[in-house]
Amino acid sequence: MTKDRTPAALGRADVRRCGTLWVGMGEESRAAPPGIPGVRWRAVAADDIEALRRAMIAAGASNPGLAEARVRGGRLGYLCEQAEPNAQTPPGAVLAYGWIARAGDTVDDLGFSLEMPPGEGWIYDCATVPSARGRGLYTALLHIMRGEFAVRGLERGWVGTEPRNWASQRGIARAGFQKVADIDWDREPATVFGVPGFPEAALYAVAMLAGDGEHSRVLPEAGIPWIEAVFAAADGAEPDGMRLFRETFGEQIHWSRQGGALGEEPQVTIRCGESQRAIAADGSFAEFARALGEVAPGLPWLSEATPLA
Repeated sequence: MTKDRTPAALGRADVRRCGTLWVGMGEESRAAPPGIPGVRWRAVAADDIEALRRAMIAAGASNPGLAEARVRGGRLGYLCEQAEPNAQTPPGAVLAYGWIARAGDTVDDLGFSLEMPPGEGWIYDCATVPSARGRGLYTALLHIMRGEFAVRGLERGWVGTEPRNWASQRGIARAGFQKVADIDWDREPATVFGVPGFPEAALYAVAMLAGDGEHSRVLPEAGIPWIEAVFAAADGAEPDGMRLFRETFGEQIHWSRQGGALGEEPQVTIRCGESQRAIAADGSFAEFARALGEVAPGLPWLSEATPLA
């Protein structure tokens, strides 16, 4: 008899329908600007309104007029601008931007109420213009923000994503933020699934940030840490062991594929936080499960990792 391993049957988060919440701690020293050629990073200034408005239009923002409201209201923001002229982009053009709400900020433009306590920041409305996407600007922007926390009086900053926004989740993870919860806002009440290892008491503070506050349901140890499996191959189909592993854990792991070098054996790299393991793509199910257990130890559902008959 086949055992039901869906998230609902296991009492765990379903990453396909949940939003995510992440936290980044302030660094001891300010981060050096990331090594992306031809750009520069800085805080938003009073004369950036028009450049930000144009960038918001290019990025598809629903209300570009918020650029003026945020700048004139003193909202803390950071941007990446073109530093050197090229055929497509003039110097000073904004390529990416993002904002941080702090204690005392009015955040009606977020679409929900939010009151940040002192020392906490909420990172939001980050975007990259289409012509600059694929260069790692979002991850770099988050690095810059983390490096500025201390000088801005922040101990840590929070950032969230909508369901299935894999690209944003990948960028947040690579900027050193820790995933703390999966949140299902469509449930009644809203349900916060704490990632294993995140303190249960802190999850109630997360619930307050997430929207429904004291009415939210909190389930510790039921969330899914950010786990990424990258299949690198020049060509070829999935080997059986990898296919079975992907199908078994497909609802808990984000899978992506990238081109490999011709002549090199296909491999899969499994990442969780700062840990990663590479394994030959033709490995057995047990070898894949063992690699997963090494990068993400203690996951409750790993003990049920016997292949289905």
